[in-house]
Amino acid sequence: MSRITRRDTRHVTMARALHARLYLSADGKLFSFRGKVPYQDLIAALLKDRLASTLAERTPTPQELGIHPCDGQLCPQVLHNFQVALHRWGKELSEEKLRARARRRRDSVIASEQVEVKLLGDRLTEIRQKLAAHKELLATGGCYFLDAATEATLAALLAQSRRSLAIPPAVAWLARMVFWLSGECAARRFIRAAEVLLETYPKVSLAMQLDGFQRALQVWRKRSEIQPARQLRDELAAHVAQLSPELARRVQLSVRLRGRTMRQHCDLLLTRCAQSVKHEQRLYWQTIPAHLAALVACDGSAVPIPQRCLTSTKERTAHPSQVEEFRSLAHEMEEPGYDALLRAIDELAEPAPRSEYGSLRRHLVAGQSLDNIAWLIQNYALYHIANQTLDIARARRLVDRLEKSGLKIEDWYLPRIISAVSDTRLRAAIERWVDWLASVSPRSVTPKLRLVLEKFFRNRYLPLIGQVGWFEKVSPALLPLQGDPSSSSITELLQRLANYQQLLGHAAELPKSLRKMVDSHEREARERMHLRAQLVSGSLSTSAAQRWQLLEARSSDRSDTSKLRRVAEEAYLKLGVETQLTVMKQLALARSQDYLGEMAERLSCDQLWQCVNWLEELPAEERTRLRRLVASHRYFGSSYKQQLPENQPWIAKAAAEGFDLVSWFAPPSHRLMLGQQRCEILIACDIEKVLLMGEYFDTCLGFGGVNNRTTITNAYDANKQVVFVVTRDSEGRERVLARMLLAISRDWKLVRYRLYMAVPRTETATRTAVFHAVTSFAAQIASDCGLPLADNGAPETIGEHFWYDDGTMEWPARAYAELRDALEDHASQFSMCVGL
Repeated sequence: MSRITRRDTRHVTMARALHARLYLSADGKLFSFRGKVPYQDLIAALLKDRLASTLAERTPTPQELGIHPCDGQLCPQVLHNFQVALHRWGKELSEEKLRARARRRRDSVIASEQVEVKLLGDRLTEIRQKLAAHKELLATGGCYFLDAATEATLAALLAQSRRSLAIPPAVAWLARMVFWLSGECAARRFIRAAEVLLETYPKVSLAMQLDGFQRALQVWRKRSEIQPARQLRDELAAHVAQLSPELARRVQLSVRLRGRTMRQHCDLLLTRCAQSVKHEQRLYWQTIPAHLAALVACDGSAVPIPQRCLTSTKERTAHPSQVEEFRSLAHEMEEPGYDALLRAIDELAEPAPRSEYGSLRRHLVAGQSLDNIAWLIQNYALYHIANQTLDIARARRLVDRLEKSGLKIEDWYLPRIISAVSDTRLRAAIERWVDWLASVSPRSVTPKLRLVLEKFFRNRYLPLIGQVGWFEKVSPALLPLQGDPSSSSITELLQRLANYQQLLGHAAELPKSLRKMVDSHEREARERMHLRAQLVSGSLSTSAAQRWQLLEARSSDRSDTSKLRRVAEEAYLKLGVETQLTVMKQLALARSQDYLGEMAERLSCDQLWQCVNWLEELPAEERTRLRRLVASHRYFGSSYKQQLPENQPWIAKAAAEGFDLVSWFAPPSHRLMLGQQRCEILIACDIEKVLLMGEYFDTCLGFGGVNNRTTITNAYDANKQVVFVVTRDSEGRERVLARMLLAISRDWKLVRYRLYMAVPRTETATRTAVFHAVTSFAAQIASDCGLPLADNGAPETIGEHFWYDDGTMEWPARAYAELRDALEDHASQFSMCVGL
């Protein structure tokens, strides 16, 4: 058991406070600072313009950098206390070294602390010496105190850099500040990165490029007092034409006077030149180095700053973009995987966009290889893959097989394929489809057929095959061909074509184009057998012998057989897609009918696909409510809303208020002529139109829209109604011309929402007529129900229903006038009845 006695370590803690950062203020006071430096405060302090006269006054204080004193001012008494603490600590170590081994710590620990005491003692001595000569120290910019060893290290780093490149004083001062804040490693990283930055700066500065032009402007300014402006303007135009177009654009060197005198125009150009030079100097010698210094001082990394973030590339031609690079890195510096990100930026074959550094870092943390990440960058999919644990390698193999089979995978739906691979069921379905496609020769995929396959795979198969039980139903149409795709045998191909015809409910016969080729091959085969029999019997004539030789040459001609196979494979793919579409349409119809009943049969093919996806994404409670809604409509027809249980409380309140609910739930329709079209304005009493209200006008209420659940609420709630304007096309089919949502607000007023119209904006008169017709129809409903109009308000919430409120719209003055006239008519009729 150890017998080391417990000792008082307060003096040790006090002595070690000398390790803190030391700062010498402008009035000669010394302070110590600890703590992490906040990036935002640091960069704000470094970018601040300081108009002070001395270097000490231009140096930002630690408080401006975002760190605060930890022990107050280090006055002579505090320094004396440090000396006492160091003396006591050293004395204790000497006494401890003389104790028995069992009563003292290890010799290496004691020796280490003795070295620390010696270093702190030397540091304290140096502090006192520099305080005595603080004026000279401040004059040389020594506000950030570094001891002799640290000063020597910094000087060596700067001297080594200056041998290859002249380090400006401003950059050297930033290196000192970085050393003071974060140590030698950070200073070394900053100096190395600054060297690369300085090499990328233009060899000829903007001031040098504009020097001759500014002198010429001064001459033209003087000559403008005695010479005509036209001649001087021509000379100015000729001089500007000699400059580079990029320079003239940056500085805005215009030759057009725009009402100014020549003297005023010269003054304007001189001002622009001076501002551009000042901006360049600030950018190159303050802004960019300041962002770099703040980054390396705060990120705590030992990895060098990536070369791609420092040098100009084709994508980063402007130096201001380097500031954005440093900001992007600073945004990631406290996240896991930051060091790996710094390494990967240079190691990637293709540069990653700086906006995707966060996605790149997360993929690295998840263990993705650089090769897979480079593939994502190349296909613009890095940002869109939110789940970084996906099997990207497997997805790459699938995509490669698809592309080898003749399909091109567009960048915008590649992330969906990669995400689908993580689902075992979806991955099996995609792999089966790829196997089916790869079982034929790529040459059979013609450009026209490739478009059909890509559209089907992208818009139908990939989004819908994940439905429960669908793959099992579709898989019989996805049995791949056996053997080598280049095989000349087409027996299996023809059998598969017959199977497809049976699955489609057709007779088991070949397509017409293929049947002609097969019949021709069969006829030639029979003729060849007949001529061969005559040859064996010796009864073959000369002309028949020539025909037999021709047929024999054809039978051995591989190109003729391969053509037949290519046509058969093309038919195989076409019929395969048609079969899959037929099966999936049947499944989609059954799925939609399960919720929508007979309404599903009236949906178009595209609406049917979107409806299936919509139903899949609906929460379970919304699907239950949709079933209840459809069932109520099936049993009660147009009065279904009045039978729904969640509507009963609101209906009771409306009846108590004395409103005419019959006119609200079933108002009479209104017929009118809009130009040459017969139209009808009506309230949607069936749920089909309401559920499709977003589909008609491609809004966020459509099946694929973010607010599509709102249509269920609009069809369900008793305090909401949708007005439709419908017409008929030349074939008698109904076409929706406009729709508008109405609602009764909490204070029992009628509010309206945006009116959507399928009328071109160029047809202003028709659009105006539709608007007035719909608002007048709504005003009539308000009159019949006894409701006032309101421009603002919100309907009462009925049940736990999702509803998107896109904001009420103002009623036109015409609607208010019509409502007022209607109320006056009602009042006069009531007076007449009372008089009788």
